[in-house]
Amino acid sequence: MSDTNVMYPTRFRDAIVQVLRSPVFQFVFATAAATIIFFARAPSAYMTPVLFAEDWDWTTMVVTRGFWDTALHARQDYCIVGNIALVWLAIQLADVVWGDIFCAPQCLAVISYAFFGVVASLPVLLLRRQLRPAYCWAAWLLACSMPLGIHSLPAWSGFEILGRGVNVGYAFLVVAFVLVWYRNTEVQSWRSAALVDAGLLVCCATNPICIPLLSATVWPSLWRWLRHGASLGETVRNTTFISLCVLVIGCVAINGVPSATRPHHAEQPVSVSFDGFVEMAFARGLVYPLVWPWYRQLSTGITLLATAGLCVVLAVWTLPRQRPLIAAGVGAVLLVSVVLAMCRGELATCLGGYRNTFPDRYFYAQNLVMTLTLVAWASGIAERAVRLRWLSWLPLGGLVVIAVISIHFEPPWRISDSQFLMLDDGGLRVAARRCLREKVFVDGHGTRDPDGPFVEILVPGFRAGPIRLRRQSVERAMLAHPRHSLLATIRNHAH
Repeated sequence: MSDTNVMYPTRFRDAIVQVLRSPVFQFVFATAAATIIFFARAPSAYMTPVLFAEDWDWTTMVVTRGFWDTALHARQDYCIVGNIALVWLAIQLADVVWGDIFCAPQCLAVISYAFFGVVASLPVLLLRRQLRPAYCWAAWLLACSMPLGIHSLPAWSGFEILGRGVNVGYAFLVVAFVLVWYRNTEVQSWRSAALVDAGLLVCCATNPICIPLLSATVWPSLWRWLRHGASLGETVRNTTFISLCVLVIGCVAINGVPSATRPHHAEQPVSVSFDGFVEMAFARGLVYPLVWPWYRQLSTGITLLATAGLCVVLAVWTLPRQRPLIAAGVGAVLLVSVVLAMCRGELATCLGGYRNTFPDRYFYAQNLVMTLTLVAWASGIAERAVRLRWLSWLPLGGLVVIAVISIHFEPPWRISDSQFLMLDDGGLRVAARRCLREKVFVDGHGTRDPDGPFVEILVPGFRAGPIRLRRQSVERAMLAHPRHSLLATIRNHAH
């Protein structure tokens, strides 16, 4: 009897410890915690729920044209499967689960926070064998605290990332980087390769910059062929290589889908000066995770010195097995910088010679990739100094210090004035009620039709065009939540 009484607590304690050590549990916990942090940093997307920028247009497209047509044709230049997936999920959550289509902005905000939480937590799940647990959590903390211009000027800079669907596409570069890293180091079976490649396909069908990263997935096959003497036939027949070929074919197919939604007007490229390119590529894209506290004190010369110093350190003090990873991280960031310089040269003018970091949305993905690269490098430095216990903790301590400074710079407990640039006064719900009363019904092309399945809603004073929602959804929302409609009407008249 006494043995039984002693054994049960021991088994229970062991079970609890096993659950806490589970990678899946740690990933879920990290995602939930990161979601809360991102909500605290930028709560306006939920507290003042307004469909921001393209989210307004994409909602109409998803409702009237469906998911795939919108994902493949919303833009003329490339697909945006990931962005539209979040918008579609928000619509389904609001309409089907919550029963109020007008809660779609809030649902989209929650989904966006959760998505960024997943992005920040991926190293905890996938890189636990490549990085020690402390460094996986350091990467998580740095991703959660990365400065996003929320408390900077212009205030608009920090308003348009967290809680939105329009700007999540940039973060797929980070997801692709982690998936490629995981594929090259951990994937052995065709099932794992197919699952990872499906994720990479989504990344490439959302952010075309992810496509060049696929070239790094060929490295393990080349290594087996050139270094370990595997025959070409064995390499080609390898299931992971076959999955990679399918992935490449899928990327070519899905990104080759033409768009016929609207004519594409090519913008005249803006030429970038040498100083502007240095600021865009090196200061804002490459070394920003290390120099952001002093960003406004930088110059072209200081930036070039800092970049050269960082490259020398990474080249000299890096473990041989980490050199391909470090090179891939730096190369990915520089590739994005070159593309931005060629296609978005006006960003150099926006940065204005180290005056501000706006628009941060174009750079936070590169900054997260570079942060993860620096975490891997720091882990290698600690591995080299493993015999000196006090010295082996210095790299981790440095990462934690950077994170603490970032949290102090943009604290999640302080709401910025930029969170109140757009306020919801219930105008969409009031306008929808009026449109139902006046029977402003249309078909999928926007043509007036008394029996049309959609309601075309134009909010007075709102600069965006009309939004089309499913008539059945609007009627159900009005019947299910009449009190909200009445309060919005009273508030609108009061204004």
